[in-house]
Amino acid sequence: MPSMKEIFIATRPWSFLMTTIIMSYGILLAMFNGLKVSWLLSIMAIVGVIFLHAAVNVWNDYYDYKYGFDSPDAGTAIYRPHPLVSGFMTQSQVMNLANISALIGLALGVYIGVTGRPWAILLGALGALLAFFYTGPPVKYKYKGLGELGTFFTWGPLMTLGAYYVASGTLSWKPVIASIPLGILVSAVLLANNIRDIDVDRKNGAYTLAVRLGRNRAVIIYKLLIISSYILVTIYIPLRILPFESLVTFAVLPQARSLYKMFEKESPPDADPRTAKFLQNFGLLLLIGLIINALV
Repeated sequence: MPSMKEIFIATRPWSFLMTTIIMSYGILLAMFNGLKVSWLLSIMAIVGVIFLHAAVNVWNDYYDYKYGFDSPDAGTAIYRPHPLVSGFMTQSQVMNLANISALIGLALGVYIGVTGRPWAILLGALGALLAFFYTGPPVKYKYKGLGELGTFFTWGPLMTLGAYYVASGTLSWKPVIASIPLGILVSAVLLANNIRDIDVDRKNGAYTLAVRLGRNRAVIIYKLLIISSYILVTIYIPLRILPFESLVTFAVLPQARSLYKMFEKESPPDADPRTAKFLQNFGLLLLIGLIINALV
């Protein structure tokens, strides 16, 4: 039996900060738009989505291993402990962990729904389906070049709108539009992963976006995603989609420049966590901008 520490590591807990940031972003956007926020429901929603995020991480490891994409020499197994490649969990234990995590997340979503936010049930169920079918059969859209699109929709509009709605009880187009900068950066994290794994994926018959486009064009798309996040923030300020204080995100522009140059030389094993680190810093600064605006 794996230890509790090993089970925790198998969920990739370091990635939960990204989800917490995006959920908090939706909540603070509700405040920015003058809506009253339920902090209890908001916290429950964050916890529920983290459990769903854990499920998708573990499902992904299970199916990538099962289909032969994750092996000892794969990039993802080099920079982190992989529960199946490292051998500290069995396939049945990994699948049980994913399913239990998903059920807990869905249960919290149902509770939120019956206590006054009925759309939370639908949004949570849609998120769970997108999470499973990312690598799960029969859809497996990651291997068909749709992973970046599905990831953008899940961690962008769906998650931000869900947090906004649970916090305020209001459905609006505003959080959907405001979600795009963070959503495209989440897609950039996945694209970085797929550029690094392009040879392994092509060999195993996974037609990811990077495989379909080829490395050079995929790198161009990656760079455009990084640049677009700043362009959108700048456009959103005069439109009052984001406050002026969101310009604080330019503090991590040097980090964006470093990522921009990274793939011109190589595709390092930790290409996706490096991109995720930028996403987290960018997102935290967006939160800081919203908080400063609220205080001022």
